[in-house]
Amino acid sequence: MKIAACLLAVLFLASLLPHGFAQQEDYRVLPIRSDLIVNLVFIDVDPAWFGAASLDDLLRSVAAGVRGEAKSTLAWYSETGIPYAPFSYDVKLRGFQFRGQALQEFRFTWRSLNKPIPRELLQKEGISGALSGINAPEALKTLIDLSKKHIQTPLEGYTIFFICGENALGGDPIYYSFGILPETGNVGGVLKLNMYGGPWWGRYVFVDICTRHAYEEDYPPVSMLESARERRELLSLYVDELIDLQFVKSNIYYPFYNLQILIDVIVIDASGLGLNFDQLVKSFDIEITDSSLRTLTPYNFYSFRLRLYNVNEVPGFASIIKLVELETRRGKELVAAFDPYEAYNVLKSAGILADKTTDYKYIPTIIVVTQYDTAVMIEDDAALGVAIEDPENPAYPLAATAAASYYSLLYEGLAVTVAHEIGHCLGLRHPHDDFDESTESEKWARWIYTDSMETFMVYSTTWVEGVKRKIVREGFYPMRTYWSIFDLDAIDRATITLLLQDYEKNYAQILETLSNAGLSIDDLPQLKTILSTSTQWARRAVEEFKRYNFFDRLTFKGLGAQLETSFDYAFMAWAATDLMKLYVEAVLLGNKQLMPEIERLRQEVETLSQNVEQARQAKTEAEKQLNQVTQQIVDAQNRAAQLRDRLAQLEKDSADLPQLIQRKAELENEVNKLEQKLSQARNEVAQLETMNMVMIGVAVVLFAGAGGLFLLSRRR
Repeated sequence: MKIAACLLAVLFLASLLPHGFAQQEDYRVLPIRSDLIVNLVFIDVDPAWFGAASLDDLLRSVAAGVRGEAKSTLAWYSETGIPYAPFSYDVKLRGFQFRGQALQEFRFTWRSLNKPIPRELLQKEGISGALSGINAPEALKTLIDLSKKHIQTPLEGYTIFFICGENALGGDPIYYSFGILPETGNVGGVLKLNMYGGPWWGRYVFVDICTRHAYEEDYPPVSMLESARERRELLSLYVDELIDLQFVKSNIYYPFYNLQILIDVIVIDASGLGLNFDQLVKSFDIEITDSSLRTLTPYNFYSFRLRLYNVNEVPGFASIIKLVELETRRGKELVAAFDPYEAYNVLKSAGILADKTTDYKYIPTIIVVTQYDTAVMIEDDAALGVAIEDPENPAYPLAATAAASYYSLLYEGLAVTVAHEIGHCLGLRHPHDDFDESTESEKWARWIYTDSMETFMVYSTTWVEGVKRKIVREGFYPMRTYWSIFDLDAIDRATITLLLQDYEKNYAQILETLSNAGLSIDDLPQLKTILSTSTQWARRAVEEFKRYNFFDRLTFKGLGAQLETSFDYAFMAWAATDLMKLYVEAVLLGNKQLMPEIERLRQEVETLSQNVEQARQAKTEAEKQLNQVTQQIVDAQNRAAQLRDRLAQLEKDSADLPQLIQRKAELENEVNKLEQKLSQARNEVAQLETMNMVMIGVAVVLFAGAGGLFLLSRRR
């Protein structure tokens, strides 16, 4: 019934669109090739510092050290190797520079942002006294507002503001993030930043290339670099890494869509400090986790289950936790570590984990709490958490695992840890590591980004800025999420391309099924209409994809309930072909009772085709004969016209007939008279001829006589 209802909905939507049927070979829309616009806005930064004569010269120099193509992976790896997403971007850098009034306004505004840093944050960092600094999110919003005011060209795509704040303040600015952790009320945030980006309200990042900061050993201020070449390389490094690690992030797993997901949170207390369920609930605000996941993938449906076990309640679990000395960000420390696969297998053997089912997606989330700093460890690699892959299909996760000390649990809470690991299961990477498609290698531990990106996927508490209830201003992303805009783009792009891949697979399978049954798409007009509509939706999805209109979480009402973004169109293209695949396979061709009828209809179609061919030939012959008859009619009409002309001439001549008859009689009389005269003349001629002959005879006789006399005289 549900499928039938969906089918009717698709048919209704299809009927609303024009039905210009595409040829079968035209349905493919992948791979997508587009431009990645990256705007570089230089504020109080002189191109001469980098050996450039102008802004254009600087832009060319920076571009030389930046990848020309940006790609993404759909997962870390799969059974067939690295699965690349079927899209790629040609990187296009655009340069802008603040001058004159715009530069003066920037300096004035920057001074106004420099205010006392919250004392709680200073105390958290062990700093006594008072310091002034600039709140990084406020700084980024200010730069966006100034750019909209002073740059006439819209900053579409992605934007990096390269600034030098020391000219405005007369010294190094201190940038920071700050907020109160929602579960525990403790202080969160980070000091000594030099960059900030990724808030849910825009595709922007700013980098102060002059100020001192926590990661200056790898990303030194420009004043610490002696040569222009080193400074150019620094700019190129920032741009290239931001493109790879943030703007076009790779995915660690294939994302899910249109699923019921059960998140089974299993906390194993190995702290020996008596963690109880009431303490756990106070430190785990499931509402935050649920709300964050619903803004990440609102087309999925999440359910949660929370369970707490003492380590001694799970046979064999205590033996998998080891104390090891590890190199951490604070130096070498004694850390409690466990192998996530061993943890999964022990819980599975104990009957704590549910079996796999096709009714919903089951994601067990295993969290181990000890009294030490705790880590998840696979071989020699340690992390705060790992989303382990399914051995049967490594492109998808098996479980989420995380480690926490008893004290960090009570200080920070558990909601973000769970959301972070589920984010991995849904495909998200950290902002500080990524797969570099240009070298086909992993980038690890770019810690500058874990402090500077506003998302639950960081290792710091910079994410605290994301949970503040702030007024959304015009021009920013339309709703608040707990993830960076770059996380949202990454999961949206991956989901869209997966939908379009499945659309193409469904379409090809439908054509193959029809062909195997001796049918063509033209034999099923309704199917042809819907497939044509699905192709239009797929093409529109690509158009919106190229405009960065991936998905709008504010206007989303439900799957298939709106057609505004690339995701909406891609989902409808997939849904239409998926339903039609079921229609063709299960309803029409999969029903064996219908096969004899289909064969009979096929034979009738062949007979009708033969009849149509005969009729076509007869029609051709009839047309030939008709042409001949038509020509004969034309010839007859021409002959009739000639006869009419002759008749008219005869009618004209008949008017003179009496005179002609009289004249004829007169002529006949004259002829008779002439004939009589001629006869008389003939008689006279005859008489003359007779006389002539007599005269000739007489003359001959006389001549002969004369001749005789002459001869006689000669003899004498």
